Amino acid sequence: MLRLRLTIVTLLPMLLILLTIISCNDKTTQPKSQLKSPVFDPEPGNYVDSVLVSLLCENGNADIYYSIDGEKPTEKSFLYNDPIFIDSTQVISARSFKKGWIPSNISKGVYSVEQSEEEKVSKPNFYPPPGRYEEVLEIEILTSTPDVQIHYTTTGAEPTEESPIYTEPVAITSITTLRAKAFKPDIKPSETAIGIFELKLALPRFDPPYGVYDEAQTVEITHDTENVNIHYTLNGDEPTFASNQYTDPILVPVDKTIKAIAFKSSWLPSEIVQATYIIDYADIPGMIMMPPGLFRMGDSNDTGRFHEKPVHNVSLNGFYIGQYQVTQEEWVAVMGDNPSSFNNNNNLPVDGVTWYWALVYCNRRSKLENLTPVYKIKDSTDPDDWGDPPFMTNDRYWNMVEANWEADGYRLPTEAEWEYAARSGTNVPDFEYTGSDKISDVAWYSDNSGERTNQVGLKLPNGAGVFDMSGNVWEWCWDWYCEDYYKNSPENNPRGPDTGSFRIIRGGSWAHSAANHRVASRLNAFPYRGNSFMGLRVVRNIQ
Repeated sequence: MLRLRLTIVTLLPMLLILLTIISCNDKTTQPKSQLKSPVFDPEPGNYVDSVLVSLLCENGNADIYYSIDGEKPTEKSFLYNDPIFIDSTQVISARSFKKGWIPSNISKGVYSVEQSEEEKVSKPNFYPPPGRYEEVLEIEILTSTPDVQIHYTTTGAEPTEESPIYTEPVAITSITTLRAKAFKPDIKPSETAIGIFELKLALPRFDPPYGVYDEAQTVEITHDTENVNIHYTLNGDEPTFASNQYTDPILVPVDKTIKAIAFKSSWLPSEIVQATYIIDYADIPGMIMMPPGLFRMGDSNDTGRFHEKPVHNVSLNGFYIGQYQVTQEEWVAVMGDNPSSFNNNNNLPVDGVTWYWALVYCNRRSKLENLTPVYKIKDSTDPDDWGDPPFMTNDRYWNMVEANWEADGYRLPTEAEWEYAARSGTNVPDFEYTGSDKISDVAWYSDNSGERTNQVGLKLPNGAGVFDMSGNVWEWCWDWYCEDYYKNSPENNPRGPDTGSFRIIRGGSWAHSAANHRVASRLNAFPYRGNSFMGLRVVRNIQ
């Protein structure tokens, strides 16, 4: 028996330690505490004349919200700050709220007020009546009893003879609870008139309005109320205060829906309004419209050479680009002869074209189609005044060619325009080649070309609907070549260095390996040089 007692005494500390460990390891979340229900002072009941009711909560720092219309009180109801004035039969519902606590049960009190037969000043009325409005108000306070003095408050406090005297309409510039009481010597004061005036912002307005347009639009969003903040979205989401704030007109170059909402301190926000713009550019046969936009230019996949970096932002105006490389049929129709090495099919891309000859082609085609030529050499836009393009030598006059960037005629793409179109106007998805990561789907190159050019349009187009931007023939661009130009390239409509020895060519050819057909790949060539793997593609401005 003694041994058993010793064993129990010995084990008792160990049991206590074990119970402590179990208690410490119990991670069960303790339930939140519930707030006490508000208490009325004085208690609900029958009263003669008016009564001021206070609301109390045993839990410190709890907020009490109440209603006097029979509605369930929420955190959007009246917040209790001052005693509630009751001068008629009313039902007060109240509830306590506090962060981290369970809201209290609802307390409800019925106060029945019987007025004495003593003469009383008539109760004031508000004009316009209480309600929700979309503009600043001037409220008149009227009573049928003559020669009275009306006192009012906008703070929620009960009006007394010490409160402001009504002499002119009361300006309501924010959400306001207006209380008014009329006084006259030797007569009992009136009942208190209570009016809640809510100011809700009207809908923002769009200029121009929603609709179908044949060119990009610059949309302004306006509001009649002063000091309003307008927030908007362009991606279909519902705008909130965290959305983009409107400060400047919004460029809408492609189909777009703008949603907007207006905010102002102490006003209810407007409803959300939206406007959909359809931009229906004129179609040009054989050309694809590239809308204005922003993209990331350069070796974004980190698979290229040093002169393809750094990757940088470029913003471009809209333009049209040839759906296909210029074909031999198109070249002959304008120039009358065919410089191509592979010329047994009119639908083959023209090859053997120098940069100088490409300028001639662009201006001649513009003149044939009654468009304004882009290029000027020796103070003339007529290629017949230029003489024959230089052969196997750089020419000072031809290298000083001027470009009218506002003209509607044909021209060579800038290097940035070429890459933007090759990327289909977006970096998502970020394809290695134009429209695909699988080169054989979109390009004629050294492994599949049969050592020659191939008919345009046989491979898959990119996402913009443009064919052969990888492969078949290299395409001349406007820009002079500079290996570190990307370090200093302007963001808006870059057009390359002012001078140089080589012009940019892009896209790869039937004779080159896959690495040259990457969207970011850059190569250069003398402007007087042409061979069987060099051709062109033309662009035009959106007017």
